[in-house]
Amino acid sequence: MKTNMFQKGCILLLFIGFTALNVMGQGRATPEERAKRQTQQMKESLKLTDAQVQQVDAINLKFALKSDSLFKNRDNDRAQMMEKMKNVQTQKEAELQKVLTPDQFATYKKNQEAMRSRRGQGGQGRPRGEGNFGNSPQMGNPPQNPE
Repeated sequence: MKTNMFQKGCILLLFIGFTALNVMGQGRATPEERAKRQTQQMKESLKLTDAQVQQVDAINLKFALKSDSLFKNRDNDRAQMMEKMKNVQTQKEAELQKVLTPDQFATYKKNQEAMRSRRGQGGQGRPRGEGNFGNSPQMGNPPQNPE
């Protein structure tokens, strides 16, 4: 049981890491790329059947396209955009719940909460300008000292 949870945690961390590298290194991934990555991660962590993979992939693509549209057509009101994104996520979860077993959906929700808590403050993230992305000695870049 502990090994299984550890494997799920490792898979989720790898998924988040690869997503972060892609966003930082190449800009925002396409909706199709994001949907495929999400589906692959869900296939592994939730042990989806082949039929579920097809359904989940369609759902992930549908909502990746919706999110992308919201992101591209956003105005300067961050709070309003976040509210719209939450609504999209709620709709997505409702569709996923119809496809996943109760146990799979519970694991999905738990994985989502774990990801939000790692991002900080329930998904709100850090204020802009905080963090030291790409400027660590491990990456060969010394930290920058703002003066």
